[in-house]
Amino acid sequence: MVIQSSLQSLNTWEVKYYNNTGGSWTAEPFVICSSAPHHQVPGRPGSVGKFHGTGTSWVGCPAGQQVTGGGGFSENTEFIQSTFENNGWRATVSNLSADFQQVTAFAVCTGS
Repeated sequence: MVIQSSLQSLNTWEVKYYNNTGGSWTAEPFVICSSAPHHQVPGRPGSVGKFHGTGTSWVGCPAGQQVTGGGGFSENTEFIQSTFENNGWRATVSNLSADFQQVTAFAVCTGS
């Protein structure tokens, strides 16, 4: 199974993936909800080289806020990593296509 994106969409969390194994698989996103005010901060798109090139995007939370989640978006790629880092979020992908692609990380930030 290849995860293509994992990000907030309105009041839900959306994961896009495709099954490249030929077998039957189930994907179950895991979400932790909070009543604390929070918002999504998009990062700058990172370039991803063609033919299995890798690319990364990172975004940090504004001063006075704490990262409480995050994800990323990219097309025609495979997510290698999606994780919190230095009060922000990093998304790293591998390109599955013969064209250059982009990856964008998103951080969910909550006031402290």
